[in-house]
Amino acid sequence: KEQKVNTDFLENSPWDGSVYYVKEYLRANLNDWDSYESLEWSQVQTTVDGGYMVRHKYRAANGFGAKVISNQNFYYTKTGAITAIENI
Repeated sequence: KEQKVNTDFLENSPWDGSVYYVKEYLRANLNDWDSYESLEWSQVQTTVDGGYMVRHKYRAANGFGAKVISNQNFYYTKTGAITAIENI
């Protein structure tokens, strides 16, 4: 049985432009989720391999507690698996 995919999670949120799968990845992997502040989201694009890519700029505390700005491309599959992250 094929896994049902919630396509709402693949695209930008109509409320704040965020992408659910990327936010969940960040929630699980940032040093301090409570320090996270979204700055900018690009529109989701499909990739040549049938996946998705979105650029996200955000501020969050690093391992030393200093707030740093990250600007990254997130690549993910239709099931929400993050396959690559590229620093810009």
